[in-house]
Amino acid sequence: MTFEDLVNETGYWISFEQVSVPQSEGVNLRFIVNKAKEGWHLRVHPQPDTDVTTYQIDFPYYVTFLVAVDVYTRWNDRETFRGDAFRIYSESPFMEYLEKDFLSPTMTAIDYPGKEPTLYGVACNDHIVYVVSYVDPIVKEINFEDERNVTEMNTTITTKMKINKPASEVFEAIVTPEKLGGYWFSSGTSRVEQGKTITWKYEEYGAEGNIHVLKVEENKEIVFSWGETTVTMAFLETDEGTLIEVSEAGLKADDPEIVNKMLGQKEGWVYMLTCLKGYVENDITTLRASLVH
Repeated sequence: MTFEDLVNETGYWISFEQVSVPQSEGVNLRFIVNKAKEGWHLRVHPQPDTDVTTYQIDFPYYVTFLVAVDVYTRWNDRETFRGDAFRIYSESPFMEYLEKDFLSPTMTAIDYPGKEPTLYGVACNDHIVYVVSYVDPIVKEINFEDERNVTEMNTTITTKMKINKPASEVFEAIVTPEKLGGYWFSSGTSRVEQGKTITWKYEEYGAEGNIHVLKVEENKEIVFSWGETTVTMAFLETDEGTLIEVSEAGLKADDPEIVNKMLGQKEGWVYMLTCLKGYVENDITTLRASLVH
């Protein structure tokens, strides 16, 4: 499910369930909204006879957002958008104001080279929400009632390793596809850069997957999403070398296999960082692809 899929849907009403800023999960802004074909279903939800779908919409790195009460707004003929309840704008006075007096062209060029900001809209029963972002939102359908009843559990996996090399060498080993093949995946389709979607391949296991690069700060931080999770790699240079910390967030606490998944991911990151340490410190390339399940 993508935001574009929601834009292409028509004939629905939506309402807010929650707005939050869960920065600990690698997400800066999160909306939880309910969708139904009949407006009254939203008013009495979660009654058992209602037909309501709930979505979690995450903006990993948004620029700004505006929430307006619908009764105090009017239809604006200068707005052009695609969609119904969920919108992507091509023209908007709000966006014109931001580009003229708010957005920094210098920071845009540094943080999001070659990318233009997009204005997203969510038109609820009684509110209109505008969100400006250079990164596409992440959408998933959830059972919010079940999530409210789950005892809160921290499913973030954090793994640290000290590598006796400068942060620049550790950073380059991860972002450069030719070096990646020396200790982890066999290949990558391009260098890790902010805004890119890259395919990493594991020829030995006949597997491949896409990562969506959300943030890159040279020699300091890399953030990307793959599957349902978000991975943050932080590089802290010390007198003795570099401390690299990898955190993976987004695993579902109510997943019946959550413990096995967390153990599996933890094992994977420990192994990957061990291979990285051997490669960067001693140019060892024989450790990768040796893990047997």
